[in-house]
Amino acid sequence: MIKLYVAILNDKDGVYSLENITDNDEWTKVKDAMRKIAKDGQQVLNNKED
Repeated sequence: MIKLYVAILNDKDGVYSLENITDNDEWTKVKDAMRKIAKDGQQVLNNKED
């Protein structure tokens, strides 16, 4: 089991801060990105076995 922490990185005049994701659209983007990474990673593993 892997824990993944996700946040929005804000840059205000060189000072960085993290902000919680509260928007459903942002969560959808995060989930889509994780699915793509998982799918692409599986394809890479499958190609290495050939």
